[in-house]
Amino acid sequence: MNSKMSKDPYYTLGISKDAEMKEVKKAYFHMAKKFHPDLNKDDDQAKATFQQIQEAYRFIQMQKDPALRVKHQKEFNEYQRGKDGAESTFKSKRGSKARGD
Repeated sequence: MNSKMSKDPYYTLGISKDAEMKEVKKAYFHMAKKFHPDLNKDDDQAKATFQQIQEAYRFIQMQKDPALRVKHQKEFNEYQRGKDGAESTFKSKRGSKARGD
């Protein structure tokens, strides 16, 4: 896999930048099936290609669907807060119930 594929998700999926989501999805499923690790058990390059295909599809999805982009950004922000040492809402609620607060 050349370096351009990892930088341009449209190139990675073999589609044009003005492709409709239906075409994006079709290209993704075609390539994902071809490079899926379960079908290429001994091929590390196929595994790496499969990961790039997934990343490209996710990137294009978020570019074409603003609601999805907002959803993922919220989830990422919540993850970051938890990762940075702040208690997540789930942990604090669970802790309060366990302590009887």
